[in-house]
Amino acid sequence: MAVNLNTQQVEESKQKGMTDSTRDNDPKMTFHTDLVINDIIARSLESQANPLTKEPSSSISFRTTARIIMMLNRTLKRASSSCNRLLESLPEDIDYWRNLAESRGVAIQRYQRVVDTQRRRIETLERDLQTLVRLARETQQMLAEIGAEKRAKQERGHGEHAN
Repeated sequence: MAVNLNTQQVEESKQKGMTDSTRDNDPKMTFHTDLVINDIIARSLESQANPLTKEPSSSISFRTTARIIMMLNRTLKRASSSCNRLLESLPEDIDYWRNLAESRGVAIQRYQRVVDTQRRRIETLERDLQTLVRLARETQQMLAEIGAEKRAKQERGHGEHAN
């Protein structure tokens, strides 16, 4: 008799769910927690009324299933409400993102100026380094010439140093 009562409740809930679902065409809003819980209760009562050979259960408990369903339902409601809030605040968000993009544009221009300045500094340093390398080579050549002249003088006459 309890099974019949629960079955009737499930059918009434299904009919109520059908009328609710025709009102709300959104597939997210047609999900009713009470309907699922009543269905689970009816099935568990039917299985208890007909004790057949029990197989080891690999499923989760009714309480855990009910908690999961309730949690999913809350998450769904939160998601739909946050979606509605996002849709309501869309014009403000457009202004926010536009202002953010413009401010980022200013920052990007500033970074480009910094990069250009650094590039010019690097080019100046490279030119200075090339100049220093050229001067070092010229200095080496001059020192080599001076060393060659000194050796030539020493070979020609040792008497120049004596006073």
